Amino acid sequence: MASAGAAKQLYRLSVVNIPWTIGDLQLKQYFSQFGRIAQSKVLFDRNTGLSKHVAVVDVADKDTYENILTKTTHSLDGMDFYVRKWNEN
Repeated sequence: MASAGAAKQLYRLSVVNIPWTIGDLQLKQYFSQFGRIAQSKVLFDRNTGLSKHVAVVDVADKDTYENILTKTTHSLDGMDFYVRKWNEN
């Protein structure tokens, strides 16, 4: 039996080339079509306040994670973007 305080494993994705018009909520809504998304975070330049066109998405389960990676083309606001496994290095 797992302890009540044990954290669930999240599967992290790196998302690159996202349109500058996309924020955290829009990205989470897009990926929700594949399953449960724990969170999404678009990265912004702290000096300019502009999008870095990069985001991190935390997926709640392995099936959703695999489904997202299996899809070859992702697109929002008419622009294709790329999804990769998170690499902490």
